[in-house]
Order: sequence, then structure tokens, then C-alpha cells
Amino acid sequence: MNIKKIFIFLGSLFLSLFILLLSYQITLAVTDLTENQQQVMDYLQNDVPLTLPYTVAERTHLEDVQQVMNGMDYFFYGTTLVIISTLFLFQHDKKHLHQLLWSGGLTTVGIILLVGLFSVFSFNGVFTLFHQLFFPQGNWQFPVDSLLIQTFPLEFFVTISSRIFFTTLILGSFFILLAFLLKRYAS
Repeated sequence: MNIKKIFIFLGSLFLSLFILLLSYQITLAVTDLTENQQQVMDYLQNDVPLTLPYTVAERTHLEDVQQVMNGMDYFFYGTTLVIISTLFLFQHDKKHLHQLLWSGGLTTVGIILLVGLFSVFSFNGVFTLFHQLFFPQGNWQFPVDSLLIQTFPLEFFVTISSRIFFTTLILGSFFILLAFLLKRYAS
């Protein structure tokens, strides 16, 4: 396997991660929030102090969420840098640039459709798996009447996940179309 194929393979994976994280960023930026949700998001994203009367357990979970969100932001910046560098590297190599965009778009669409399929049949299972991966300490389950669950009910997560899903699907398809146009008009 030559070095360009390795770059294309890794670039495709990073492009998929970039698209997913970009979708996440876009969705967070455009989602309308209640006043309480906005206060929590201000805390999570800008470290604005919380004034809502959350319990110690809820505040601890929000601190963990803040760390995960900060990590996702840094990972997004890193993948953006990798994608820009890779695109710069292949800017004069239209064949490999096409392969990168095509495989990255297809990988994204394939993965998001697979996750979407699982979510349709078992959103709770995917939701639980997500929390087990990102919050292995287990402090993410609260009573239905807790303020945190009242602030962010399951419907909130279904809605935001659906928006991330569709945005990722659209962006992945865009990169497939971009690859197609590149091949068609650059040849």
C-alpha cells in the first residue's frame, strides 16, 4: 500500500469525523433552547455560573458533560486542521482528491445511516451506549422528576440527534457530489 492510499484512507476517516462534528456544531448553534436549557448551555460552553438549583449529582454530571463537550471542540479543531492539511496536500492531485472526497462522503453516509437505523429501532439503546462510552463513571441517570431531566427531557435528545443525523447526511452527500463534480470537470 503506497503512502497516498494510506493518506486517503486516514483522510476519509478524518473527513467523516469532521462532517459529524461540524454537524454537531451547526446543530448546537441553531437549536432553539428554553431559558433553562440556554443557561445550562452557557455554562457548558462558556463556563457561565449556573443559578438553577441542580443537585450535587446533577452538577457533577454537567461538569462531566462540559469536559466531553470541550474535548469534542478540540477534536473538531484537530480534524479541521487534518482535513485542511490533507486537502492542501492533494490540491494538485485531482485523482486522489476525488478518492478522498468520494470515500469520505460515502463512509459518512454509510455510518450515519447505520447509526440512524439502530436509533430508529432503539433510540434508548443508542442513547445508553453513548452515555456508557462518554460517562463510564455512571453518573448520567436521574429520576424523571429531577430538574436536569425536566430541563433536558428525552424528546430534546431525540430532536437534537435527528438534526445532527440529517445535517451529517446532507454534508456527507455534499462531499459525494463534490467528488463527482471534481471527477467530471477536472478530467
